[in-house]
Amino acid sequence: MKLRFEIDRIDHIVSKFSLVVIIAALLMSSSIVMTINRGPMLFDMPLIAVLGYIITFILGLIAVLNYIYSR
Repeated sequence: MKLRFEIDRIDHIVSKFSLVVIIAALLMSSSIVMTINRGPMLFDMPLIAVLGYIITFILGLIAVLNYIYSR
């Protein structure tokens, strides 16, 4: 029983860690894209970077709400 509980717990931790890695990668790539001054622009910022920040914000909000409601 104890071994099974620990394996289930590890699976839960790995799924949360993978979401955090995806959020960090999106944030870093959007920041790198902000240095480019070509392509479609939105408020003098590259559109793809703005979309990356919006997606990162939504995923981060989902992660925080999931953490709050899981307790």
